[in-house]
Amino acid sequence: MFNVVAYLLPILPSRTLFLPLPQNKRPKIMRQLFVYNNDTFAGTLTEVERGGRCRFEYDAEYLASPLQGISFTLPKRSEPYEAEHLFPFFVAMLPEGANRRYVCRSHHIDEQDFFGLLTAMAGADFIGAVNVRKQ
Repeated sequence: MFNVVAYLLPILPSRTLFLPLPQNKRPKIMRQLFVYNNDTFAGTLTEVERGGRCRFEYDAEYLASPLQGISFTLPKRSEPYEAEHLFPFFVAMLPEGANRRYVCRSHHIDEQDFFGLLTAMAGADFIGAVNVRKQ
């Protein structure tokens, strides 16, 4: 039987051969943002899977402080919050309409990639006390 890979392997440059990993062996993609309340580090927002599950976890020092939670929907607690999509509190921080389209186009982001849009906006001046930063 003729083996095409064995025949082509010696003549192809090594960077040309690409064998994708099976779906269950691919590394998970994670993006992370740092959440601040009035310039005090409050916790970490993590996208566990691109376009999917998200986690928000309060910082231990912030939990011990007398400051309130960042939102009524995310009151202070030691266990992380998990959701299938970006939490509505953070989605509400994003621009809408023509402003969203402009930011998405200028940063080459899909309009449905809410975490990506929030990442692009990180460090910007958000309305209210809560802000997100990349570091």
